[in-house]
Amino acid sequence: MSTSSMHLPAVRRHMALFWAVCSILMFSFPALGQSDNQSGNLDSYGNKAENISFSIKAQPLRSALIDFSKQSGIQLIYVADEGSAPNSPGLAGNFTIRQALAILLRNSGF
Repeated sequence: MSTSSMHLPAVRRHMALFWAVCSILMFSFPALGQSDNQSGNLDSYGNKAENISFSIKAQPLRSALIDFSKQSGIQLIYVADEGSAPNSPGLAGNFTIRQALAILLRNSGF
C-alpha cells in the first residue's frame, strides 16, 4: 500500500470535519436582511462581536471544540476522527467567537 493511499482516509476525515464546522457556522448567522445588530454587538458575519472569556487547554482538536462549544454557547457538529486527530494549541483570554475558533483551528489543516 502506498503512502498516498494510506493518507487519503485521513484527508477525507479532516475535510469532513472542516466542512461540518463551516456548515454550522454558516447556518448560525442571521438571515441576510434582518437587522439583529441594533445594539451594535454583531460583526458583519452575524457573530457576537463582544469578547468571551475562554480557558481551553492544549489538547486534541475534538476535545478543544467541545470545550469551545460549552464556553461560547455555540453548537458545533463535526465528524469525529478516530485516527490521528490534530492537536489544538489551546486558548486562554478574551476573544470574539471568530478569533477563538481561528486560534483553535490554527495549524490543524482547517
